[in-house]
Formats: sequence, structure tokens, C-alpha cells
Amino acid sequence: MDDTVIWVSALSQSGLKPLIFTAATLAAAVSLLGGFLTRTVPGLRMPLDVALDVDGHFREFPRRAIPRARIFSRYVSLLEHVAAQGYDRIVIVAHSQGTVISTELLRYLQFRAAQQVDARVTDLWAALNKSRLLLLTAGCPLRQLYAARFPHLYGWVTAEDANGGGPSAAQVGVARWVNLYTAGDYVGRWLWGEDDKPYEQVTTPPAWCVAAEHEACLGLGAHTHYFDLDQAHVARWIDWMVTARP
Repeated sequence: MDDTVIWVSALSQSGLKPLIFTAATLAAAVSLLGGFLTRTVPGLRMPLDVALDVDGHFREFPRRAIPRARIFSRYVSLLEHVAAQGYDRIVIVAHSQGTVISTELLRYLQFRAAQQVDARVTDLWAALNKSRLLLLTAGCPLRQLYAARFPHLYGWVTAEDANGGGPSAAQVGVARWVNLYTAGDYVGRWLWGEDDKPYEQVTTPPAWCVAAEHEACLGLGAHTHYFDLDQAHVARWIDWMVTARP
């Protein structure tokens, strides 16, 4: 038995190490060449940006500086500061990859707080829930990219039946989840409903009595223009989430 374990361990070391270094080398090469390629071949910019975001999110090396862990650490520090202010309402506004980071962190905090094994997390979640915690996502790739390409990790996105089919606000620990998308967004669009959802423009925020999950198509537009100065619709939705009374 011991010989078998030693043999498997040796095989793992000899077989996986080259693969890991090869993958790391390719990722580094793409990262270094990304700027050059997007300048010389503009058509590669969009797919390269998406690929690099996904690669950065899943990267596990170096072990002492995993990008996802460092982002979560800074995010938690910010949430602790915001929660300490005693606001009546906290609105988290996230775009693109930030929507994945935000939902994953909120799900993790809620789960860990329920386990009551980490005092810092338990205290933070209790402090956040003294306020009304709301989430607004825009250009969210959870359904069209992550759940579609990594179903073993993001099956939770389509496992529930909230708002016609999709993740519930309660699952990520928020009282309300609003998702905005444009018809031309090539990264992320709708979260709820059927796969062939029509692109019907919605510009008026709903009444607070509707479901905890709500989304709206903003009409024509692309992935990087949700927060342009002339994008008044997004500003109205954010203002509504900050000021509207249930």
C-alpha cells in the first residue's frame, strides 16, 4: 500500500508539474502579449479580455498571492468599513467580472456565517444585515459564460427557479437583486427566464412589491458602456435602489 502511494505521488509530481508550468507559461505569455495584440489586432481585444478575466479568476498560483484571494481580502475589508458606518441601506453595484466576484463572496460570507466557525465573518455578516443589503449587476457573465462553460462550479446559477428560472437574491444574501444588460453585450446578459429571452427595453424601475429578483434590458449597447456619462438609465436604476422605499 505504501509503495502504491509513493508511486502515485511520484507520478503526480512528474506528470502534473510540467502541465502546471506549461499552463502558467501560456497564461503569462498571453498576459504579456495581450496589450500588444489588442493594439495591433483590435478584433482580438474582446475575446482576449474575457479570456484573461476568466484565467485570472481561476488562477491558483502563486499560492501566497492567488489573485482571487487577494481581491476577496480587499473586498472584505471594504465591506467591514461600510458596515461599520451604520447605513440604513447598502447597495453593491458590480459590472462584468465584478458581478462574479461579488456574488461568490456574498454566497461565501453567508455560508461561513451560518457555520459560525470564523468570528470575523460571522461579525461582518451580522453587521451587513443590520442594513438592507441590495445588489445591482450589469453585464453579468454568470449565466452565459460561467454557468454554461463551468457547470460543475456554477450550477447554482441555474439550479433555482427564481423569477422564472435563475439564482435567487436570498442565495447570495441580499434583499433585492437587480440585473441590467444591453442587447449587444457580448459577455453577459440576462440571469432569469428562458434562454431565448426577448430584448425588450425597460427603462422604468418597478415597484418595490415585485419579486426580489428583477432585471431589465437597456436596449442597444455593448459591454463597456454601462457607466458612460450619457447612460442615464443605469444612473436612474442606481438612484432608485438607493432612495426608493419598500
